[in-house]
Amino acid sequence: AKGTAAQALVMNAGATAPEWADAAGGAWAVRGSATNFSGVASVIIGSLTKTTRIILTNIIPSNDNVYVKFTVSNDSGSSYSATGYYFSVRGWNSAGNVQENYGENTSSFNGGSNHGNATNENGFFVTTIYEPQIASSWTHWHTDSHAVNSSGTLSHRDGGGFHKVASATTGIKFVPTAGTFSGTYLILELN
Repeated sequence: AKGTAAQALVMNAGATAPEWADAAGGAWAVRGSATNFSGVASVIIGSLTKTTRIILTNIIPSNDNVYVKFTVSNDSGSSYSATGYYFSVRGWNSAGNVQENYGENTSSFNGGSNHGNATNENGFFVTTIYEPQIASSWTHWHTDSHAVNSSGTLSHRDGGGFHKVASATTGIKFVPTAGTFSGTYLILELN
């Protein structure tokens, strides 16, 4: 017999035979489809209610050698906090140089790689926000990024941080450090 679309094949309680059961949580689920953006000053993701991964791909800024940074909202996007960001980022470039970026009580999280804006200089920026719905603790995140800059050098950075405000984080706003940017984003939620 086969199960329904919402079921998974699992081992029974006695570990003697497989059976169909409702799928358990713990897997990443796509929230909507991939969304393209073009020539925008910011990308805003709202309605954060659980651990969320935001994947920005094919990032191409209007200005050369800019970074992607973000701020968070604690009031459903009415405003974005301009203080309280703590972070550490470390990376390397293809020339073998170590790149570090860190800050305490800054106005944003600036952990991305420097993006070029010529052909084949696109990059990506992945952010995972952990349990933003918990109002009694600071919101933590992890980032991973890479890009090619105007001289053709690949840069990869990995980091993390937190927003030192005990309040639920309900939104996140990504912006380039100068000009506008284009690309695609996809949102995943941990069930």
